[in-house]
Amino acid sequence: MPATGATVSFPVGTATRYAPVLLTGSSAAADVQVRTFTGVREHGTSGAAYASGSRFVNQSWEIAPVSAGAIVDATLQWPGTAENTDFQRPKASVYHNDNSSSGTWTALTSTGATGIDPYQLTATGISSFSTFAVGSAATPLPVELVRFGAQRTSAATVLVSWATASELNCAQFEVEHSTDGQRFELTGSVPCGYPAGHAYSFRHEAGRPAGYYRLRQVDASGAARYSPVAYVAAAGEALSLFPNPTTGAVTLLGLPATGSVALGLTDALGRTVLAAGPASLAEATARLNQALAQCAPGVYVLTAEVGGQRQYLKLVKE
Repeated sequence: MPATGATVSFPVGTATRYAPVLLTGSSAAADVQVRTFTGVREHGTSGAAYASGSRFVNQSWEIAPVSAGAIVDATLQWPGTAENTDFQRPKASVYHNDNSSSGTWTALTSTGATGIDPYQLTATGISSFSTFAVGSAATPLPVELVRFGAQRTSAATVLVSWATASELNCAQFEVEHSTDGQRFELTGSVPCGYPAGHAYSFRHEAGRPAGYYRLRQVDASGAARYSPVAYVAAAGEALSLFPNPTTGAVTLLGLPATGSVALGLTDALGRTVLAAGPASLAEATARLNQALAQCAPGVYVLTAEVGGQRQYLKLVKE
């Protein structure tokens, strides 16, 4: 391409995804090669699909000067149909990856995209070449939840607690309760609005039965998101299963992680599916799920022996 001030268009792309590059020289004349390809890869031209690719235009441009010393301004263009779901034009940046096996995507400029389909974005003073892409920074979540849990504090009372690291435009937290892990109902709400984060607790007079809890965090805009589900065993209950019914694996609940349990599993005809000796909770769960993977849909009886006491649980595989 010519020296300082001259702009050259490289008409790369396809008929359905035309993605040309405009290069303006700001140094001595240089020979430059340009190509484009669909997708954004972890290491530029290699590796798996980039984990944050949903925030990018689904297109990459490789710019490679044949001679050393080139410094250019690069304008990348793309059609709106190439934009992935989480890409935001006003927050767009040109990103660069050096194509090495440890290469990562680094933002060069963040002026936002311009144009009306096709769109474009320019990065100036480029002297390090290889692969480029257009992406937008992640939007911070209104609330960063760092902890959520529930535990029984008495035969009839459950304490639900959670903590945040930051809160932005948070309206309230809604504590929801379920008896089956599927249908949840509002139990109560707690106002929020601590920019630096806060620790919360909510007391629920739930009675003795087992229960499931989750948190619904509501933004000032009305948008909402849910926490993971926390399970609380029934008062006096040593062990339970979740989910139940299940389509695959289950989790044994109600025992400390350091506990020991011996499991047995029989089908509706009384035939033994699993007979395992005492093991840690993690190992027992793994054995149970290996056995379940071979089971046909139906009703099974799980026998759990803990501390010399035997408990029988119905397990339904759908």
